Amino acid sequence: MGLAEGGDGPPISQMWRMFRVDDFYGSPNLAGSFGDIWITAEKHAECHRLRKLHQMIQVMLGSNMETGPPLALHDAPAEHCECGIYGFYEAMEVYRQYIIDNDREGIWQILARCTFWGKTIVGDKGIRTEYAEIQKGYVIMSRSAYKPPPIPWLETTFPTVEWIPTSRTQLLTTIAG
Repeated sequence: MGLAEGGDGPPISQMWRMFRVDDFYGSPNLAGSFGDIWITAEKHAECHRLRKLHQMIQVMLGSNMETGPPLALHDAPAEHCECGIYGFYEAMEVYRQYIIDNDREGIWQILARCTFWGKTIVGDKGIRTEYAEIQKGYVIMSRSAYKPPPIPWLETTFPTVEWIPTSRTQLLTTIAG
């Protein structure tokens, strides 16, 4: 991977990433592939390694100890680290890597088209950037749906995003065509 020329280019749209909606904490959450929670359609990258280190320090010092804000040794993305917001050039690549075939209770998968910008590191299958914004999300319908898809929650929480319920078969036809 290498840093894009100048580090800051124009926004890159029509790139793809995976999300899931789960209710592990009692209410819905939109999470990225590595568990990072999105509370708005736009996200600024953070280094998760540093957040994990900060959490370990809190555990070692005791949960009642004040350790200050999370460590920030470098801005994301950084060439020497794996941090940044990942985007793939091809939707099919995301589908192959992240769409799980088994339907687990309480999880809805979403293939999303996003716009990326800011500092960018370019790779063979995609990029890592400083910022991303969700433009459209394909909510993959669960075959074992024990409850309805979270479309109303998504539309309320992320009103600027177009949410489309779809089956795996419909999604494959959409992204392959």
